Amino acid sequence: MDDELRIEAYRFEGIVQPFPNHFHEYYVIGFIEDGQRVLSCHNQEYTISKGDIVLFNPGDNHACVQNDDGTFDYQ
Repeated sequence: MDDELRIEAYRFEGIVQPFPNHFHEYYVIGFIEDGQRVLSCHNQEYTISKGDIVLFNPGDNHACVQNDDGTFDYQ
């Protein structure tokens, strides 16, 4: 997390559990390295998969669940 730029960065490998509805106080930028999930944000559903980039604004409520038999790698 960078307090000056107000950006959060995460790295997850081998994730299978869902992420419940939540939000961040900072911008979040992520790159999907592997896996496929259904992401819900602003009452819309999106399929995110390898090669996609996600950006969440501060306060954006979002959640996601795995929708394939693999794991999820996110950076």
